[in-house]
Amino acid sequence: MSLSTSPASRRFRSLAMTAENQQQVRLTQAYHLATTAQNFQLGSNVLASLSHLAVQMDDARTAERLALKGISQVTGSQAHAPHLVARLHTMEGRALAMQGKEREARRALDAGESALDSVGRGTRDSWLSGFDRASFAGEVALCTYDLQRYEDATQSAAEVIALRSASDRVRSRILASLTLANALAALGDHAGAARVGIEIITAAPGLGSARAHSGLAQLRQRLSEQSALPEVSEMNDRLAASAASAQIPEAQAEWSV
Repeated sequence: MSLSTSPASRRFRSLAMTAENQQQVRLTQAYHLATTAQNFQLGSNVLASLSHLAVQMDDARTAERLALKGISQVTGSQAHAPHLVARLHTMEGRALAMQGKEREARRALDAGESALDSVGRGTRDSWLSGFDRASFAGEVALCTYDLQRYEDATQSAAEVIALRSASDRVRSRILASLTLANALAALGDHAGAARVGIEIITAAPGLGSARAHSGLAQLRQRLSEQSALPEVSEMNDRLAASAASAQIPEAQAEWSV
């Protein structure tokens, strides 16, 4: 996905980066506490979150390393946590897809899906980060997008939107919709991509997700050469109106896990 060079896109991307840096600090502290307590299941759960964060920060090698570290820890313990194993393998797949390693990524995703299939009702510990079928489909959509399998990406993104349609997981639906919009744009359906963008802005005009705002700004840049299309023009107008309240953030942190 090409990054925008427009001021608005840089502003939103900077906001997203600061939120991610703050989350990185909190998760790193949590990981060290779990390690000190020798709670390897909790530590692996934090590693899954750190791997996901590394993906968001475009650090594929770190994301892969953290996921593999988590897999090693959780499979070496006696705890039965298929949700967590599924999430870790899926994050490994995301990292591999970002590096263009399609065969390895699909193998990791297969392992994640297999672990998810083994989950029984009510087996997840309440403190574990939630990872369900829609979560998995969302990551698959991003993997296939990174691998330039855009038709597959649209199908998986649409699956997430359908699975989340009756829930209150608005942010999850919006991030899947962004994947769908970008995949449609890559397939040449610029009007369709803009319509999805309009749906995102209409559905959650006050959404406080820096990632969502950054994604919309990047979508606008991606469709800039199609600004004569009515759908693109409408999306641009609505996006400009919704962008006024964003704040500009600051600093980055180092990986220490």
